[in-house]
Amino acid sequence: MAKYKYNLREVIKPKDANPALIQRLEKMYGDVDMENDFFSNDLDTYYKTIEINPETGSVEHKVIKLASFSDSLSKLSSALKSLRLLKQSGEGKDDKIVKSIEQGVRDMFNKYRTHLRKNYPDQYELIKKQLEEISTTAAGGEYSTPFAFNPNKKADGAAVNYYYKLGYKKAPKPKSTKAVDIVPLNEETQELESYINALGVESPNLKKHITDRILGFEKIESKLNELVPLLGNAKNKTMDFYKQNPDFKVLYPTDLAIDYIDDMIEMFKKEE
Repeated sequence: MAKYKYNLREVIKPKDANPALIQRLEKMYGDVDMENDFFSNDLDTYYKTIEINPETGSVEHKVIKLASFSDSLSKLSSALKSLRLLKQSGEGKDDKIVKSIEQGVRDMFNKYRTHLRKNYPDQYELIKKQLEEISTTAAGGEYSTPFAFNPNKKADGAAVNYYYKLGYKKAPKPKSTKAVDIVPLNEETQELESYINALGVESPNLKKHITDRILGFEKIESKLNELVPLLGNAKNKTMDFYKQNPDFKVLYPTDLAIDYIDDMIEMFKKEE
């Protein structure tokens, strides 16, 4: 127990903290002094008021270390990404043990994530931001294609790779020949190409980044369209299963799916 001098800009006052955190602490440590208590700016330490000197006004606090889940979830996320890469490698593809471990870590990650979301919402909000940063960092990087966005538009393959990176696709192979043609550009892809060129960006990596961000919305829409019939099929299978086996088994983790969808909704509701 000690007296602390602190800079208000370097701490979080209870009125600025997540109400769920305040409720959780009051259940464990009693009423929170909204005026004199405070938290470290990373919310891993709670300074609880135990005495106020009536003459000097100095405040004595008890230091309470709080549960912090960001490090463990971050490491679990990194482990899962490493295992996914291993599973996609030449040897990993055929290794049943690697696949089994990757599935186990994925299930553990999802279970842990859901647990934090439901029981520690204040911590989860911090973790979500951290995971978004991890995801954004992982999505970056250089082009691995030699000619992609090559400033020299006359270089072999430069234009072709540029269009592929914008999302253009190859046409089906003709029956009479092995040649592969490029599908004529439609209005949407032409507009995207014009938009990128109009930005006046010179950096190939920045062009890639902006293009990927824009095309990401189309990919999401495509995956949602793919998901809808799968949901209907899963629902029918679930109904058929319980008709034959009315027990507590879960065929599809709908609670977890709803958590993910809720997170996505909040993500796209964000205002800059």
